[in-house]
Amino acid sequence: MATIHNSDRLPRVEELQAEKISSSAGITSSESHDGRVRRFRLSAGGATVELCTLGASIVRLLLPSHSHAGSDAPDDDPDIAEAVDDCVLGYASPSEMMKSGNPTYLGVVVGRVANRIQGGSFRLTQQKDGDDEAKLSATRYELDRNNGPNHLHGGIRGFGHSLWDAEIVDASLRDGSCEGGSEGGGTVPAVRFALISEDGDQGYPGRVRVTATYSLFPEGSADADGSTGNDAVLRLRLCASLLSSSDDALASPVNLAQHSYFNLAGHSSPDGVLNHVLSTPGCDAFLPVDDTSIPTREVKSLDDDPVMDFRRGQGGGGGGGGGRGRRLLRDALVKYGTEKAGRTKEEAEEEVEKRQFPVGVEPYGIDHCYAIAGDGKSSVRRGESGSSLRLAGRVEHPPSCRRMEVWTDAPGVQIYTANYLDGKTPGPEASKDGAIYRPWQGVCLE
Repeated sequence: MATIHNSDRLPRVEELQAEKISSSAGITSSESHDGRVRRFRLSAGGATVELCTLGASIVRLLLPSHSHAGSDAPDDDPDIAEAVDDCVLGYASPSEMMKSGNPTYLGVVVGRVANRIQGGSFRLTQQKDGDDEAKLSATRYELDRNNGPNHLHGGIRGFGHSLWDAEIVDASLRDGSCEGGSEGGGTVPAVRFALISEDGDQGYPGRVRVTATYSLFPEGSADADGSTGNDAVLRLRLCASLLSSSDDALASPVNLAQHSYFNLAGHSSPDGVLNHVLSTPGCDAFLPVDDTSIPTREVKSLDDDPVMDFRRGQGGGGGGGGGRGRRLLRDALVKYGTEKAGRTKEEAEEEVEKRQFPVGVEPYGIDHCYAIAGDGKSSVRRGESGSSLRLAGRVEHPPSCRRMEVWTDAPGVQIYTANYLDGKTPGPEASKDGAIYRPWQGVCLE
């Protein structure tokens, strides 16, 4: 959710002109797309989101600045012009995304399994019905190893590298079904992407159908009191279902995530996200990782690791009590470099300020799963069909007064501060506006 300020609030959706791509080699799709990438635009409350069928991706997020908040001038004063910035990193076009292979997964839905699978393989135990009793059968599945020794984000040709089907639908504000509908609390226009992943796709078993439905509407649209505010809600509903096959319907792990890199100062900001504030008020623990970014199975309380504690947006000091100071990501990353990455304070300060690592220095920063607290310890809001959404994280850019909150029904959120962007993936010849994306140019909340 991004804080916005604009009087044009009604939700709208339109399909833009499709882009013809020169070659679809290496691109998978669930129907014949004739080499076309379809594009869509959602608008509401002054915010605009552009989507495309390549990776079911967010390609633009246009937000006005709220930097004149607190001014004595009226909101409609023509002398106060709101700057509008594109607040997600991305490619200049779907063709550029396709040609590069999008190795950093800018903007796409990743799967079948987001994040890493250790060793690029897993064992799946399934229950099969025999003549007399259910029998257990265990099978090991080998996957692409596309991140050192591990499997990352669904493999070399995962969902983020696929052309999805798409349609404009009416999504219910209350209905929790994957197919949407017109019942319960009104509807908003939405774009639903769909993909069928065949048995054996990237090594995974089972034939799976996945959908990703995006809708954009003013905050308060789903409230019974019909309240209106200056916020807009970008809602994404990710669903997966196992399709029957000629044989037994195999089980499969599925863990979908949206992998946009957000920068509320604008995607090409020369400071990256160093002047942003990250807070995780709903999280009480995180998962430490090994040197290949695989969780060690420890669930560590944030009380025991101030460097990783962002509960009050200041990276230390616990989740309760007083104190209003907030720490910028610039300071948090310096602290991480000195206490977690073995850098001296001077080295870390120089690396963070220049946003560049010396040759031979492993990039560092946040790339960890944060556990969202339960048992009434985190903020809760009502979701679809009465489900409970918990606050996973908040990102703020004080100069523009832009703010984004992520609410989810998932048990955790992977926070990644774009440590491995290097100015070359993508390079300025392929990125939007010729931008150079260096370390810490954006932040992902997956």
